[in-house]
Amino acid sequence: VHVEEFHLMENRLHRETFVQLTESDPTVLHELVFAIQQSNLDKLEAMVLERSTPGNALYQQWVTYDDVGELTANPIAYDAVHNWLVTNEITVKWTSPRKEYIKVEAPISVWNRLLSTTFYQFEDTALPMGKNSKKRLAHRANEYSLPRSLQPHLTTVFNTVQNPPVLNPRAYERAPYKSSFRSDISVQKVPGAEHRPVKEVQANGKVTVQFLNDFYRITTNTGSATQSQAVFQTNEESFSPTDLSLFQSTYGLPQQSPEDPSNMATADCINNSCYEGNLDLQYIMGVSQQTASIFWYVDPNAQNNPFLEWIEQVVADPNPPLVNSISWGAPEQSCAASDLQQFNTEAMKLAALGVTIVVSSGDNGAAGRVQNCNANSGSLVSPLWVGAPWTGVGYFPSFPASAPYVTAVGATQGPESDDPEIACQSQEGGVITTGGGFSTYYATPSWQSDAVNNYFNTLPSGTTPTSGYNRNGRGFPDISFVGVNYQTVIQGDLVGLYGTSASAPLLGAMLSLLNAARAESNITSVGFINPTLYAYGAENTFGPGGANFNPYNDVTEGNTKCMARNAQGQVYCCSSGFYATEGWDPVTGWGSAFYPDLAQMLSVEVNYTESPSSDGNDNKNGLSQTDSIVIGVVVGVVGLLLLVGIASCLCCGRKNESTSRPPAQAYAVASAPPA
Repeated sequence: VHVEEFHLMENRLHRETFVQLTESDPTVLHELVFAIQQSNLDKLEAMVLERSTPGNALYQQWVTYDDVGELTANPIAYDAVHNWLVTNEITVKWTSPRKEYIKVEAPISVWNRLLSTTFYQFEDTALPMGKNSKKRLAHRANEYSLPRSLQPHLTTVFNTVQNPPVLNPRAYERAPYKSSFRSDISVQKVPGAEHRPVKEVQANGKVTVQFLNDFYRITTNTGSATQSQAVFQTNEESFSPTDLSLFQSTYGLPQQSPEDPSNMATADCINNSCYEGNLDLQYIMGVSQQTASIFWYVDPNAQNNPFLEWIEQVVADPNPPLVNSISWGAPEQSCAASDLQQFNTEAMKLAALGVTIVVSSGDNGAAGRVQNCNANSGSLVSPLWVGAPWTGVGYFPSFPASAPYVTAVGATQGPESDDPEIACQSQEGGVITTGGGFSTYYATPSWQSDAVNNYFNTLPSGTTPTSGYNRNGRGFPDISFVGVNYQTVIQGDLVGLYGTSASAPLLGAMLSLLNAARAESNITSVGFINPTLYAYGAENTFGPGGANFNPYNDVTEGNTKCMARNAQGQVYCCSSGFYATEGWDPVTGWGSAFYPDLAQMLSVEVNYTESPSSDGNDNKNGLSQTDSIVIGVVVGVVGLLLLVGIASCLCCGRKNESTSRPPAQAYAVASAPPA
């Protein structure tokens, strides 16, 4: 009798807050997702790199949905897995359009036998509860195996050993809405951590769409209904259409409604359940008006990773949103390697299509939460990494900001109060501390290696970070923008909100405006922008800007040692963290960029006229309401510039139009107690 050998596929990572209870009832139906081994991923990676690198003959010439499907399809693997499932009388519930995923369902007893394992019931005690608070239970095994003949055809089987990610709580304590919130803040230190003194700065300035227009020189807010933008949402986060309408009328913005396919609109923001939804929706639609916008919600039940569920949905859409903003995160070390690997594969496919993903870098510095200040973050407790090991404590990068095919966005402060732009820090009045660091799973991409090496090779005295991070990992964030005191309508009141949850959708909105400008000249979307951001940062003389074109406002002050301010007005700080320096750093990335400079980097030239009231200071210029735009599209073969089309518009002329696509969500930061 032939007995087929089994191959161990994956072990479950131990997490104290994912508690094993009892063996699962063998009669209970359990859903699994078989991820087919996709073909030509090395060719896909090369394709994305050449089409996203300035100067390449194929720069920004994105491919089609069908092109990606044909390149990555693996019919032999699909047939092998599908036939095995059918032979074992497994019910197939769904197959993805390009047959990368097969969703199936069977009793636990069947999975115990077929996967040579034992499933248990687990309770997730770390996942923050939403307004409909209830226990989140999941069926998981501690390991699973597959017949050796099947193993080459699969990358993983989801809902087997993957722990749900530890989502950063959305309802972190925000500053009370008053003009001087700095006066009652005290800074504490965690045992063994560095004490950071409070700087008495009055952060009285308010951020509105008009402020963002003026400071970042956004010359128009007119997008296009032919373009699309979306904001990822989860954990029962909703939004208020009434608040959105009031925000638009209060600030003289056109009345627009988002698409809400999951019916998450609400008239009652229970337990602050629409702080994030309202913030992101109001500002992504306020800055990029008339753009078709989507409120893309994913149920965070304990059976799946919501980030992976989301990206699988987006990739399966033949017409995905061109700009996607994610303002949630989870400690990368809490995610299974299979989740991280699969997210990267799908993000790479979206990059090939010319789809942009922007992600908040986090709101609790390098550690992610105060309980992590002294927690081991070395490679021995992060078995996902296969390169050089490291040791130390206190570094917990946020996923998916750490992924290579997303643009990670940090937060700054200062301009809203007519002060220099510095990294957003709780101990400096910023309420939150911008996140950043180095991935424990993804290696440093080729387009970033020079910037990372320069950061480590030129660290000023006294700024060398303590050990505990992966020197060879993907560094983030990539870029930053103001992330403090965004005036947001919540339950009919104006509330000042803070975080990278604000700066990420701001960048998303800017990119949607650029997509609209490019579309007028029949040019593709900006797409995957990271290689471009780093090419311009590394070589100031490179590209259409000509000699000495430096697109960035370098942010050289600040660090990521402190947590977000808690409900008692206290700020806890760690010894771990990074300092902002000249050039790229894991605090604010390259710093911020004015809209015309961002546009020029991405092949759209914007001519602007300074307001007569401007004081001439390059960091505080305003814009007149009749600033004109000249759009020049650079289509290049190794440095050849071709200016295509000239368009002009007045940003003061706005129509009351309703769009047919939705957005909205945000980052969340814990108000963690002392360790």
